[in-house]
Amino acid sequence: MENMTRRFQGTVLSLVAIIFSSLFIFLGNTIFADVSAKTINWTISLPWGQVADSGGITVGVSAHIPEASNTVSQNFIIPEWSNSVSYSVAVPANGADSGYEVSYSLENKKDPIRYSNAWYYSSEGTVGGSKLATLVDVSANDATGINLSLLAGNIISGEISLPGADVAQSGGLNIRIEIDSINKWYMGSTYLLVAGWAHSGSYSIMVPANSSGSGYEVSYHLEGAVGNNKYLRSAYYNIAGSMPSWDSASFVDISSNSASGIDMAILTGNVISGTVSLPMGMTAPAWGIEVDIRTLTSNWKSTLAKAYLIIPAGSNSGSYSMVAPLSTGSGYVIAYSLKAFNAWFVDNAYYSSTGCTPYITSSTLVNISTGDASWINMTLLTGNTISGTVSLTGGLIAPAGGVEGTVYIVLPNGEDGTWTDFNIPKGKSSVNYSLTVPTNVSGSGYKLYFWFYANSIYSIAWYYSTLGTTLDPNLASIVDVSSGNATWISLGLIDSISPVVILISSWGGGRGDRWAMDNCIDWDKSGNIHDGKCAWTGTLLVSAASSTWAVQTATWTSNEITFPDINDSFAKKDIIYLAKNKIISWFPDWTFRPDSWATRAEFLAMAIRSLWIATSDTASVKFTDIPASWTWMISYLAKAKELGIANGQTIDWELKFRPNDLITRGEAMSILLNAAKIKTTVTVAAAFTDIPADWTWMIRYLAKAKELGIANGQTIGWELKFRPNEPITRAETTRIITKTLVYLKKQQAINNR
Repeated sequence: MENMTRRFQGTVLSLVAIIFSSLFIFLGNTIFADVSAKTINWTISLPWGQVADSGGITVGVSAHIPEASNTVSQNFIIPEWSNSVSYSVAVPANGADSGYEVSYSLENKKDPIRYSNAWYYSSEGTVGGSKLATLVDVSANDATGINLSLLAGNIISGEISLPGADVAQSGGLNIRIEIDSINKWYMGSTYLLVAGWAHSGSYSIMVPANSSGSGYEVSYHLEGAVGNNKYLRSAYYNIAGSMPSWDSASFVDISSNSASGIDMAILTGNVISGTVSLPMGMTAPAWGIEVDIRTLTSNWKSTLAKAYLIIPAGSNSGSYSMVAPLSTGSGYVIAYSLKAFNAWFVDNAYYSSTGCTPYITSSTLVNISTGDASWINMTLLTGNTISGTVSLTGGLIAPAGGVEGTVYIVLPNGEDGTWTDFNIPKGKSSVNYSLTVPTNVSGSGYKLYFWFYANSIYSIAWYYSTLGTTLDPNLASIVDVSSGNATWISLGLIDSISPVVILISSWGGGRGDRWAMDNCIDWDKSGNIHDGKCAWTGTLLVSAASSTWAVQTATWTSNEITFPDINDSFAKKDIIYLAKNKIISWFPDWTFRPDSWATRAEFLAMAIRSLWIATSDTASVKFTDIPASWTWMISYLAKAKELGIANGQTIDWELKFRPNDLITRGEAMSILLNAAKIKTTVTVAAAFTDIPADWTWMIRYLAKAKELGIANGQTIGWELKFRPNEPITRAETTRIITKTLVYLKKQQAINNR
């Protein structure tokens, strides 16, 4: 998934001259509310115990307000044989809703390279990339204590070569080398020039040493013209050779030493070209329409090539051309994405030989295994808009850097459709959003889901509902745009998130194997498997007790499963054991609700799953109170009917199961022992004083459960009672199921002797 940066473009160019001076004043009043000079200051330092070499180290300090064009920069020198230098940069006061990103860059890059270049200030220490930076607020006062610590690290170096015997054209070929972390954080970049008539060029870049067991992703990106050569603009380092997709990259480990020989050869491919048009009779507005074109793998996971075009003002179409890898499978999906919101046209859609489609599963694959593909033409889809606000709840406001996220539509067939990004600015609690979607057929419509992310860490998905935000897609409301636009579709971000994510143990692998979160929970994360576990550590924004925001860290592994509401439960170990073995699951808010009553449907499903009794997805039942859409329940009921452990009840001449009724303690015990095929006898005496002697059908099960230690009852008023007609809690169900499984394992061990 690739999020698109969007800004609404509604300023008519002919008005620019008229409003320029007013706009200048407006910006001055908002971004720089107080134009009096403030200072950002403190020290620039080397790692502890290190000093600058002869001649010193020149460091450039820059202060920049995001979304503003001005940057204040000034150079400072750490004197030779010194560890640090004081600095002070004068800047205009920022507005209350903004702040400065403060970064450093090395101005005299000498060999040997010792320190990483171009990093940002954070309250937690120097960081890579502006996404991780802490904004420095000088709206009212100077900012002191803004320490910039140069990061020592190790070097990644190598050579970039042209394909075969190719050489660069007379002007040379500019190439950018980018380094990204295992979490896709930008860590830095450097440039090299393959000189004219040369075959290759060398690069070297220093980045902080990674933690043991991880590494960095290295990629090349062609910045200059390549003439008629069919060179891929981007590719990734792999020990077997350059790869066109990031998910095939080999991570470069510099946890203990520098890494040399990280060489990449520029890949070649074939050309995909065509036009992007507006519907017949329509022309682009004065500012034109910008469009991104992407080449996707047939499984839609990776982008392998990109192109950009502008449909000029007054024109109906624009042309594109891009080089994509030679397709080895059935072909590629071609997609368009508008760079900015347009109320007339659907933001994202896919190429089809019969016309663009919002359904990626209906796209026509483009095969270039034997040659170029031209005339891959697309016409922008028209539609109606869905708009509203995205808000933080509970009086919360966005922290420094804002709260970014994405709103998606779910198409009627269940697949993801178009999307739009949002950013709730610092100090604000909401932001407007709009996206254009295909006009649906009357009687259908779209579901909306949305998430936010901070520092590239994504939250779980939430769904729009007229009753309020929900985590359950089955409770999401349908938004109908069959007859016009849909407005006031308000989305509220839930202000507290449980960090519990269960990764099933069967998703583990061998140490060093590659995994992506689409094998686990979230498809936007990837990494390496360590010690046979599928694990990842990240951060989620959660609300603190006050109206500020805090960061919570959790480790998600296949062997650590918990629920936020079971710490005080007597059955905590039973619940965790059954969850690890996929016998029980969680509610949409990630809780287990141990003290809630169990229903007949819930218990039957748990009992059958716990005993690994095979079920059929094509089964059917004759219970009149089981909807046909309950396929998950029908398979269990059919098996229970077959085994004779759930025969239902005739009510008003209809056979019913009453799935949502609470199950009693007696019913649960009889179903469980029957399903486990534990033999009982009718000749035993009642084990509990509250079981009448004529309840022979119940006595046999309860006596056996007492004998095996599955159910011990409760002493009430000096009498041992079972309370057979009372409902059973979800925690109690896990206890009796676990005890039953323990008994069965012991019996199996005895039988195997």
